[in-house]
Amino acid sequence: MSTDPSQAISRLFSRARRVRFVSLHKGFVMINFTTRKLRIFAPIACTCLAIPALADAQFDDLKNQTDDITNLIDAENSKSVLCKSYVGKRVVPTTFNTLATTLPKRTVKGEFETTAQYQARIAATPGSGSANLSVLVLPIDRTFVRYNADIGLMLVSAGAVNTGEYSEQTGAEASAWLAVGNNVGKGTPVFVGQNERVIRTYVGHNLFGAAFRVSEIERTTQALHLTNTRLFAFAKRDTSPIMGFEVPLAAAPRSKQSIRIALVVRPQDPFFLSYNFKGPEPTSSEPNGYTDRASIIVAEAQCALVLSMQNQVLASVDTSKLK
Repeated sequence: MSTDPSQAISRLFSRARRVRFVSLHKGFVMINFTTRKLRIFAPIACTCLAIPALADAQFDDLKNQTDDITNLIDAENSKSVLCKSYVGKRVVPTTFNTLATTLPKRTVKGEFETTAQYQARIAATPGSGSANLSVLVLPIDRTFVRYNADIGLMLVSAGAVNTGEYSEQTGAEASAWLAVGNNVGKGTPVFVGQNERVIRTYVGHNLFGAAFRVSEIERTTQALHLTNTRLFAFAKRDTSPIMGFEVPLAAAPRSKQSIRIALVVRPQDPFFLSYNFKGPEPTSSEPNGYTDRASIIVAEAQCALVLSMQNQVLASVDTSKLK
């Protein structure tokens, strides 16, 4: 079976290179497309298929699916040399903590130094502007991974990557945005991981003297702040596929549960941000008190990858760069 993702994805529409809905006319949906040999968009040069008209919701859903696959084929055909080079190879992912400890140290702006002087000094310092490429594995939402048994293709959609927030906790999230806003500016938050540990427990009392057990918990969050304003500009919805690869039917269930998603990132100045947030005092109704600590790595994403359990790259796609 072929391992070329672009060939596998293209089979979704056989020889079609461009698939576009034209109109809903007299009870029929008109679809035109051009083949690999024919790229002229003109009525006389197009092939049209007529199917019974669908209800509005079904029509919109079918149109969205068609546009999504077209965009996926376009992304596959225009993929950069860097992202292509990963497919079929084994990579060595870097853990978040390891990456954080190897980042260049940010130079602090001096009291008697203008902003222009500071920026010029940073630019003139070797290695201060960016770091080497690293592969970082992210949590994956498998509800956005689906298998097409008819063509033997596993599709990973944009929603598989948890973007849009640094933390699920409101106060901690606000603290993260404040830290980022003061140091970096716009970008895409990506949640990487979180763990909790109990610091201590003790017996507290409410206003009426009733005793209750209190737990002080430290919650540590790891996240990325990507300078990419959007990770996948061609993906219009969370359900829009961003990568696809061939899997035999017998191996598909296991593959769906074992694949991982990763980003190829290049850390950038200021490289590393952190914050602490102390939550409300414990009460009898909310006996857990939380202290949130977060570590945020600032980086630009170059590619997204799908990895096997053996860290072989099964598929890749370019990420959208900051405009």
